[in-house]
Amino acid sequence: MLAPTLGAAGDVADTSELFLRGFQLLNLFNGVDSKISDRPANKSENIISRNEILKIELIPQDAGEFKAQLLSSKVATIEVIFDDGKIEQKIWNAANMTSESNVLGNLRSRPDFRSGKWQASGISSIRVKAA
Repeated sequence: MLAPTLGAAGDVADTSELFLRGFQLLNLFNGVDSKISDRPANKSENIISRNEILKIELIPQDAGEFKAQLLSSKVATIEVIFDDGKIEQKIWNAANMTSESNVLGNLRSRPDFRSGKWQASGISSIRVKAA
């Protein structure tokens, strides 16, 4: 996509910022991290990689055992662990969970844990304890 665009550009002068944005868009479609390591850091710019995955620890660790306990109690505690070491606890009301539900998918779809949002909030991981 980029090579044909560059070839068609001819004598059109483009700014490096516009070129860089095009490169970042291309990387999104290729699943490549859009960070460029040799670029000088700009403190006003906050580049978030959408390829990062929020670390989720289940307690108990066995996914089947966790799900069985969650389906039984319909409640879990979510500990949100931030980059600065702060920990917040939230109650997960799992009343709508069924045996066919995807536990990790359900957690990742929560507004606070969606890609881009958790990074911007400074969340490093979550620990989920079945009640």
